[in-house]
Amino acid sequence: MKKNGFTLIELLITLSISSILVTLSTPLFSEFYKKHKASQEINNHFSLFKYARYSAASSASYVSVCAMATDNLCGDNWSNGLIIFEDNNVNGVIDDQEKVLRVYKRIPTNSTITLRASLNTKFINYTPTGTSFRRNASGNLVYCETEGDTTNSKALVFSRSGRAYLAIDKNNNGIPENGSGKDVTC
Repeated sequence: MKKNGFTLIELLITLSISSILVTLSTPLFSEFYKKHKASQEINNHFSLFKYARYSAASSASYVSVCAMATDNLCGDNWSNGLIIFEDNNVNGVIDDQEKVLRVYKRIPTNSTITLRASLNTKFINYTPTGTSFRRNASGNLVYCETEGDTTNSKALVFSRSGRAYLAIDKNNNGIPENGSGKDVTC
């Protein structure tokens, strides 16, 4: 008579092999998750900046993007999220007659998002033609997993024309380059 099932020895061997595989794969999965999270964050921001530029061009108005302090007040901490709004006087402040187009709230994490732009720019704005209002301003929006650690960092680069694009790692050192061709810093 044939019995179906496992012996105790077979079960212990299977459990031992499974636990070894799980132990070996956990660090790899953790690193994969961090890279995926960084890509997701920067792609969310990329989509929001494309939306802001499109909104300016399609509505023939000035549109600004600023760091969020509250749902209708700009701040200086891009890690909180951002606000996209019509900015008719291009002052980077949501005035009474200006309409908030979109609010993006980030879930608090240890990661940081920082705007590093020329001309002491605290916000990004677009003209009715979709170009940057401050034609001489360019910069980077940098995502860092932890302050000072460029591992898994990502960045958006803003050209002087107002176009945003994802920073790439041209020299294959694991760190994307900014618009000047230098590694981004956290």
